[in-house]
Amino acid sequence: METSVRLFWCLMMVGLIVVGQSSVTRMTADEIEELADLRVAEGVSRALDLRAVATGLGISWPVVPPRYSFDEHVHRSDEYAKARSRDAYPDSQLLALISEADEKFRPIRVGDQVEIRSIRPPHRIYKGAVQRVSPDAIRIGNYGQISTKDIDPDTLARFSEAECESRKRNYLRVQRDVFAMNRKDVYEREFPVKLKASLLEDGYVPKDPNERSKAFFISVNWEAVSDRYEAACLEKKRGLEEELAEEILVELYESNGFALDGKRWRRLSRVHDFPLSGRHTMDRTFLERFRGE
Repeated sequence: METSVRLFWCLMMVGLIVVGQSSVTRMTADEIEELADLRVAEGVSRALDLRAVATGLGISWPVVPPRYSFDEHVHRSDEYAKARSRDAYPDSQLLALISEADEKFRPIRVGDQVEIRSIRPPHRIYKGAVQRVSPDAIRIGNYGQISTKDIDPDTLARFSEAECESRKRNYLRVQRDVFAMNRKDVYEREFPVKLKASLLEDGYVPKDPNERSKAFFISVNWEAVSDRYEAACLEKKRGLEEELAEEILVELYESNGFALDGKRWRRLSRVHDFPLSGRHTMDRTFLERFRGE
């Protein structure tokens, strides 16, 4: 009996020493988590091959972000296409159309020199200064007067300032519409070509290369190659973090006197909480008997 008591007290002293040392030298859970984060970061930094990620995506190394945003490319391409349309159809052409209309629809007034050919046989020509204008006839020089019924409608309209102005407005409206449509055709031909080339050159790629509608040039249908690369790097990094974190945390917790209790780590604070190896089987039997287990 005396021997058993001595053995018990020896074991208790050893246990107290071990526990005392553990409380001084072993890390807390917060310290373990902090150290684990550092080790995981170091491990990821060593394991993550950024160039390999780019190669796997078929992206040239080094990966360079775009110089311009998508909206900036749209603006630059818009300015380019507008300039090309102005080059093809300059403002000088529109000014020439206005000058042409001014001459084409210039009113004929008394005293103006004219030459009018009758539209009815024998198609007599009336040439000279306009002497008088009336609703029924126009007197021209020494040729007498010509019935307004014998004058073609376009020529007859020039003897009315109001009619000239109306016809000129209609003519210019049509010519301006044609002019604007011609410019628009050039713009719509140049803009998508320029925008696509600029985007590709600056490191953008279409999400659906087979898209052929106008939606092809909406920003949501394009992405920067660098964004695709960064997303792949982030995914790879997270995978490595998960892989390394489990291994490092287990090693740190177990080496600092913790055991996994369900889904939580619990520090083994008592001597009999520590697992005993095979060589301590008899001592464990004694402790269990002492605790009444």
